[in-house]
Amino acid sequence: MKDPQSGLSYYFSKSVSSFTHVMAFFRGKFSTVFNESCSPMEDPLGIFGGRYRVVTSWKLDSVVSAANEKISYVYERFIYPQNYNMDTTAYQILETYVNTSFPGRNDTVKSGSIDPFWRFPDSVDLVKEIIYPYKGARLIFNYEKTTPRFEFWSQTNGGTVNSVNGIYYYSRLNTIEAVEQGQSNLYKLDYTYFHTPNGSLTQTESNAHLGDADDMYSLKLKTLSVRDRWTGNFQVLYRFGYNDNKARRFAKGLDYHGYFKGNASAATQTGHSIYGLRNREPDSTFMQYGILNSITSGTGAKVSFAYSIHKLSSLSNAMTNSPNWVGNTMITPPGQPGYVIGDGLKLNRVTIEDINDTETRTFINYTYGDGQYFMPGGIYTLPTYFENSSSDVVKGRHIYESFMNPGYFHNGSNHAYSMVTVKSSNLHGQQLSLKEYQLTNFSDQLSNKNFVAGGGQASVDFPFTRKQYMRTWEMGLPLKIRTHDNKDLVTEEQYFTYQFVIDTVSSLLAKVNDTNRVVSNVVIGPVLFHEDNTPCANIKSYKLTLDPYRPYKGLSLLKKVETRNYLSNSEFLTDIITYDYDARNNIKSARSQNIRGEYTENYSVYNYDIPATGDPALLKMQQEGSEYLVATEKWNNGPANSGLRNTNSRLLKGSVFKYKLENGGIYNEKVMETALDAPLAYSSYMSGGSGNVSGAVMAAYSGAALPAYLRPITDVKLRDGRGNPLETYLPAGDVYKAMIWDTLSGHKLADVVGARYSNIAYSGFEYGYGHNLRASSAFILHIDDNGSLLLPPNFTEFIPVSTTLSGNYFCLLKSGTSATKRLYTEGLEPGITYRATFWSSANTMPEFGIEGGTQFSLTEIAVKGQYKQYEVIFSPTVASQKIGLNAPGANIAIDELRIHPVEAQMVTYTYQRLNGKTSETDALGRITFYEYDGMGRLHLVRDQEGNIIQKQTYSLQSSY
Repeated sequence: MKDPQSGLSYYFSKSVSSFTHVMAFFRGKFSTVFNESCSPMEDPLGIFGGRYRVVTSWKLDSVVSAANEKISYVYERFIYPQNYNMDTTAYQILETYVNTSFPGRNDTVKSGSIDPFWRFPDSVDLVKEIIYPYKGARLIFNYEKTTPRFEFWSQTNGGTVNSVNGIYYYSRLNTIEAVEQGQSNLYKLDYTYFHTPNGSLTQTESNAHLGDADDMYSLKLKTLSVRDRWTGNFQVLYRFGYNDNKARRFAKGLDYHGYFKGNASAATQTGHSIYGLRNREPDSTFMQYGILNSITSGTGAKVSFAYSIHKLSSLSNAMTNSPNWVGNTMITPPGQPGYVIGDGLKLNRVTIEDINDTETRTFINYTYGDGQYFMPGGIYTLPTYFENSSSDVVKGRHIYESFMNPGYFHNGSNHAYSMVTVKSSNLHGQQLSLKEYQLTNFSDQLSNKNFVAGGGQASVDFPFTRKQYMRTWEMGLPLKIRTHDNKDLVTEEQYFTYQFVIDTVSSLLAKVNDTNRVVSNVVIGPVLFHEDNTPCANIKSYKLTLDPYRPYKGLSLLKKVETRNYLSNSEFLTDIITYDYDARNNIKSARSQNIRGEYTENYSVYNYDIPATGDPALLKMQQEGSEYLVATEKWNNGPANSGLRNTNSRLLKGSVFKYKLENGGIYNEKVMETALDAPLAYSSYMSGGSGNVSGAVMAAYSGAALPAYLRPITDVKLRDGRGNPLETYLPAGDVYKAMIWDTLSGHKLADVVGARYSNIAYSGFEYGYGHNLRASSAFILHIDDNGSLLLPPNFTEFIPVSTTLSGNYFCLLKSGTSATKRLYTEGLEPGITYRATFWSSANTMPEFGIEGGTQFSLTEIAVKGQYKQYEVIFSPTVASQKIGLNAPGANIAIDELRIHPVEAQMVTYTYQRLNGKTSETDALGRITFYEYDGMGRLHLVRDQEGNIIQKQTYSLQSSY
């Protein structure tokens, strides 16, 4: 899959498959009439389908850029123990009365293997490694392989068996290791288990399996730590606090969202989700079992969360007319008809504090209004139906566990609020700020229209399962925002208007022509089930019902924003911005009106607006269907024509963005702007254009002469293979700007203003010999973070230093005369005066000059440790002259060699693996150093002399 905007290609492959039941109809394995007896534990008629593996997920293998840089993903497969989740599914048998021999039934059977739509995965692929295309950088994910999870304890022989055929059981993530050039940061996740108290086992947390049921345990992340590379010890980054009470995973009182709604005793009782057979009434105390309460950083910052239950108004709509809807999973508060309580928890308060300073504390309080409960449950089941031979009487049903259709939810919720107030206050209760939000909802002042129907019927009822989706893109949008200051005075109000777009056509254009096929069984004879609960039916045929519904999508487009800035309680200034969109729903026009009634319009032009010109970048955009902004225009449109651009309009400013196709990627080549002494007439700007595209834009993409009023602001002349700009021309100042990049790491190594790329040279030797430099009888040597010099095998050259100036590398020049330069540049443009600066070991003075020719005078300008800094001013006399360094008396060490035109300003940077910038050398050649602690945090900033100019310390909290 390719993203035409970024040029990234994503490659996927099949991942794990899951077992699922495929009923006989879809397998084509059935006769015209079945009339067979059933033996126990068999399903000869295929009512419940055959078990098959079906691919249920895909994995991302790699991401490749337009420059063929690849990020690769490596996976490790884990398995679930056999029958691990068999106890999570139940079904209900409903039979009609026939006679005294067949009196009908209403039984519940706990067995996952019965549901014909039941599916369970037996394996999962987890990311083991992410490999990046530079410096050996990768992330390594290490999983627990010694002890199986407690959820599998009884199925792993009491935790003694952790694998089958060499494949480990589904595990937990233990560490994440970030590696770059052999250096690594190690992050550790520490866990324990929630434990549901049961009988004498009263613990709410346990690090050991206590011998009770496996689903009494749920994994709990306690801390995230990082290893100090200096000491090897781990320090806590974050500590997580919870409500330590937890119901068992398959508890009787769990609701359809996973909250525990039951009473305390129900926490230990197993249950299932067939409506009407288990208590679902909510309780705010129980619903907070196991919820996250706080996050505390290792240095003492703490964020705490407080919750309460939702209070919502019930909505009446067509969706409630189905027998599958669940109506009493909520409770009505006493004396408040029309309201219900439940459907999850809401966040009431966030407390932000520093436990090192008890006077520092901020409270953010959330209050809610007009909460709406969309539908009673949003829950349905897809039962197996058995009908008579005329298909007009239902003889029996299997009702399977209820589940939720995401089409009936907004961001996973079955409710929303129309009013939210966010108030910030300090420790003493003084208000810091307050904002009031009025939001769109299922039913609001716009209309009650948040359903999309298509085919079939309006309600969810057998055999239709995916009708009447909510238009969720119309919900949760701000209609009004009112801002108060710390004295509760209104400072600003904003009003928002929207345009809603629904698209039911794209699926047809994409040839999504399939339909849902729902099958029911046509039976003859009274026997539906065998006495031992083995299903057995005399099936005559199948009844197939087609559901013609197709996918859709929608958008909410902002049409107008009215902002009122208050001068007093009753006086305010108003600013109104109106938006229009094109056929692709991109912003075409944004208009505002000034105090004189004149409209100012910002108009946008996109690549697909331009007629074919033969420009390679435009052709590439068209082929990929991509959308690029190619021009913006600011117009004064006068008071007429609803503020839209017209023949009387005057251009205030225009910008054109010229793209270029290079190395398979699309890059911004030039930015051009109008240079106007006075507003430009509409006719002048549009002259030579096509349709709504101006002549200036057409000229930029057709190769025609640009209008005199359109001037380039930036013009990228040269890029590297990764698309990084190497040379940019700035016409306004007639100045070139050059940049040097490390193409492996992506780090910018140098910024140079006032020079062309070919007229600069630089290396800090961290990434080889750098740009525009060559070497002969020179060696790049490495000193590691521990100060140890790492030498090549059998290396015997004299080394005059034991440290580097910055970074971890320096260049050693073997002694020799100026007849052969050891480190040099060639190809500098003659006739230009250049400045070179470099640091050299203090053991001897180097020579800098022309190979076999004039040696230039060196000026010592600084001393640091074992190094001296020199400056030299010179001019090449002919093209392709070798100019550089040699060591006449003894081997010397060189670091931070910079060459540029004397009037240019060069700033250079060095970096440390995993940490970041370690030094910055300014235009004068002075260095600022950045030092990090063992966990990669900035600790010290020093000047060139080693003086500390900034210090950051981090204290570790041992208790919370």
